[in-house]
Amino acid sequence: MLERAGLGAESDEGSRRTSEASLLEALRTVASALSTEVLSSHAYDEYRARCGLSLPSSSVIRKWLDSWEQAVIKAGLQAPRRSGVRRPSAALVIESVRAAIRAHGSAITPAQYEDWCLECTANGEDPPRLSSVLQVFPSFEIAVRSADIERSDDLHPHSLWTADEARRISRLSEMIVGAPLTEESYELLRARATRPMPTWRTMRQLLDTP
Repeated sequence: MLERAGLGAESDEGSRRTSEASLLEALRTVASALSTEVLSSHAYDEYRARCGLSLPSSSVIRKWLDSWEQAVIKAGLQAPRRSGVRRPSAALVIESVRAAIRAHGSAITPAQYEDWCLECTANGEDPPRLSSVLQVFPSFEIAVRSADIERSDDLHPHSLWTADEARRISRLSEMIVGAPLTEESYELLRARATRPMPTWRTMRQLLDTP
């Protein structure tokens, strides 16, 4: 009906069904011309635009064969592997955050860290971005806390507190309580604190006391 009305339906490749065999043959033709067995939709459309052949577009191939990957596989070819974001190692993240701390101080914010990453990228470096940091640590604050250790103290294996921090908190707590700390007095103080404090058990482990 559209053809009889002179609306050019014949030139609209999406208005009529192209056979699956024709679609697959188009993929094979382009792959052969490009001398490759791994065919991306971008490479296909780029060749189609300059070859002068009447080939269906990649969008039409997707429409009739569900997806580009399935179409390419049906044609006996391979689809490009999707590049996934690799999770960086904890050591790499810590070293990166530590370098950012040296530039902005231990009060560095997530936004400042992102700005620092952009500066590094402009200088040809590739530090882990904030999203990668949060793949390794549950929060940016914990990442900063663990990275801000340039001393010989070991990090507590579970709570990310250090022995140096435990000694400082112990001294301040005793000053506030006005007496040697006990588990009861310490936990009462910790419950009222406005900033995070390690548990009594973690404190004892870090200070290596019974």
